[in-house]
Amino acid sequence: MNKKAIITFVVDYKSEQIREFIFSCQRVCPEADLFIYASDNFPELKRDSATFSNVKLIRYQESVLPKIVGKLIMRSAWAAKIVALLIQHLYQWTGKAKGLERWLAPLLQFKLRRLIMMRELMEAYSHEQIMLLDSRDGILHSNPFEKLSRNMIVTGKERLAMKEMESSRKCYEAIYSTQELVEVENRSQLSADVILGFRHAFGQYLRESIEEIFQNISKIVQVPEAAAAIHTRLLYKRLHGIDKRLVSQREVIVAHTNALS
Repeated sequence: MNKKAIITFVVDYKSEQIREFIFSCQRVCPEADLFIYASDNFPELKRDSATFSNVKLIRYQESVLPKIVGKLIMRSAWAAKIVALLIQHLYQWTGKAKGLERWLAPLLQFKLRRLIMMRELMEAYSHEQIMLLDSRDGILHSNPFEKLSRNMIVTGKERLAMKEMESSRKCYEAIYSTQELVEVENRSQLSADVILGFRHAFGQYLRESIEEIFQNISKIVQVPEAAAAIHTRLLYKRLHGIDKRLVSQREVIVAHTNALS
């Protein structure tokens, strides 16, 4: 039997904001381990999740020195770009992300930082089917792993095309190019809040995401929606050899509810 993992990050959420999400995971996919990353809310979540089975709480902590240095650097856009260029050149020179990641992380938006954490989690555990999901104000309404094939990545798509999302268009163009934007802007806007795949496909997604981060870090530090842009590029232009399935989050994977907001 393939071990299943659902991963969510709730570093700024309160317990009541994710309680229904945990209930839904236990109901529709009771065999899956639920990994929850928490920070200052760790004690509260540990107390409130004690009665649930298969819940694994992980305390999110940044390395102290890189965090302090990162905060000082990010006060200046100029300094952030210089440090980002240095990290980018070191990556290009060595070809290795390991060792650079802890210095890179403080320069990144949290949605990009979590990709590095998920890769570390995969190295520590042997789950074969993996799902990343933003848990606040959402519940699973069916088992997301039922129709998953071994060489497939599943992600959510929005109703609108990229060309109708001005902020997304600007971010994608800022990181990549006008020509690349033209190639994808008529396609659906994608959401990086839902990603699902077998270990091989999910691992390739994480590996190529981290490559994109290192290759473009000098631009990423200045772009507010960089995670969505990288996710879009992977699904539309990379992940060669992987079957990519774009689904409506509301219909297939996640049912959003206003009752929790």
